[in-house]
Amino acid sequence: MFLDGLRKRWIISAVACLLVILAAELFFSIRQESQTFDESAHIYSGYSYWKRADFGVNPEHPPLVKLIAALPLVPLRLNVQLPPDIYFKAVSAVGGTQFLYSHNADALLFRARAAASIFTFALALLVFAAGNEMFGAGAALFALVLFVFEPNILANGALVTTDMGAACCLFAAVYTFYRYVEQPSALRLVVTGVVTGLALAAKHSGLVIFLMLVVLAAAEVAWQRAGPDSGDKEGTKKTKTRGRRALRLMGALGLIGVISVAVLWAFYGFRYNARPGNLQMNPPTAVYLQGLHHPAAAGLIRFSERHHLLPEAYLYGLTDVAIISQDGRPAFLLGKLYPQGRWFYFPAAFVIKSTLGFLLLLGLLFLAKGIRRAEARRALLFVAVPPVIYFVIAMTSKLDIGLRHILPVYPLLILLAAAGAWSLAQQSRFWAYVVAVLFVFHAASSLRAFPNYLPYSNEIWGGPSNTYKVLADSNVGWEGGLKALQNYVSSRHITQCWFAYDGPVNPDYYHLNYARISLDLRWKPEFRPHQFFLSSVFSVV
Repeated sequence: MFLDGLRKRWIISAVACLLVILAAELFFSIRQESQTFDESAHIYSGYSYWKRADFGVNPEHPPLVKLIAALPLVPLRLNVQLPPDIYFKAVSAVGGTQFLYSHNADALLFRARAAASIFTFALALLVFAAGNEMFGAGAALFALVLFVFEPNILANGALVTTDMGAACCLFAAVYTFYRYVEQPSALRLVVTGVVTGLALAAKHSGLVIFLMLVVLAAAEVAWQRAGPDSGDKEGTKKTKTRGRRALRLMGALGLIGVISVAVLWAFYGFRYNARPGNLQMNPPTAVYLQGLHHPAAAGLIRFSERHHLLPEAYLYGLTDVAIISQDGRPAFLLGKLYPQGRWFYFPAAFVIKSTLGFLLLLGLLFLAKGIRRAEARRALLFVAVPPVIYFVIAMTSKLDIGLRHILPVYPLLILLAAAGAWSLAQQSRFWAYVVAVLFVFHAASSLRAFPNYLPYSNEIWGGPSNTYKVLADSNVGWEGGLKALQNYVSSRHITQCWFAYDGPVNPDYYHLNYARISLDLRWKPEFRPHQFFLSSVFSVV
């Protein structure tokens, strides 16, 4: 009893220390970052939701993360102008910049980022809880260590964007469904439905959770220990048991769907119209939907719009996501610019931007005997199948502008790698040393990048300072280098510089004396972005 209590206190202390390290990493990394590209739009739209319930502002993303991020700003009673009646994509961009920089931008940004980081800490605790329940306390601690030193988690963990919120809610939905399957109850079913609704309200890609749950339920029925059919009474009994289980899971999935849609409606105030007071979207929903040339998707969204099955703002954003994924954008990968995304973009970006320690731990999974035991089959299924589904869907998209779009695969793969590492460490002393070295390598590579996590790439690709040669966009920076540039210029007493910058922030806010260099970012076959894709390009006059 005494040893059990001591062990429990030691585990709690270890978790607390790791969370403190996570907080320090996030705080000291974001304090040097000026606004990244989308943050002002998300903060402004979240504030508009609280003050006016105007969901026509930034409908490109559901409201959950924006509401959480803007919540600390509500008591400040900030002045904010009404959204202008212009093309919808420009509303949050123009309004967000005006809103943030007509006040103390750095103070507002810090408050919003602190609130948004709640998703990162919640996800850290969920990863530990899931690891403990699925694979034991040792694997859970291993998973938390991998999580706390994962550069891609740290890069996005305190930004006011939807990526970490989506990662947190998708993981939570998979985990709560696992708990329901393990021990079915009405409470666990309701919790799964609510959390699935949060995944829908975090990001439109949250819709993939339904496919994940259906596949997991089907696999659960197919791999059930009831055994194969046979002609005897025992085989008939097992077949009936399997059939009842399939029906129960089908019913559970139906109820989860109903609850989750109700939760999504709640975030839009149970109101169909995107904007209050009969204000219209610009362009109207039906007109914008004409730009979607995928018949099945367009037909489904049009049917949902006609019958008000989902809120107008959500359907509008879903249309936007479908159009962008259909049309794509130029994608830069391995020194080459493509006119649209390529299927191999995300697998390549994952290999480039994950630590070598983490990649090697994933590679050693097939040697871990413990996770292949029968009692771990269900847990292994729940952490391995969803990332595969997410990867496959992401590879079909033509919008390849950042690893952050597949951030939800990381917590599940971290749990998988940790379970394998714990199993290997118990197999022999040799493997324990190998695992220890890989964990140290993982943490050291992450700390080496501190505090600049956004441009992280592993040592094979030359580290963070060389990432721009193989990747672009939010993989190397996200227009957030103005404070770093200000510090650089001030420390070297540079009085004038040339500056290439296409972000939403006016550099004058940071008292930079510069001459702007105009950039033509239109796609050209001979274009080589690595020649100038830096966070800031400047030169002494």
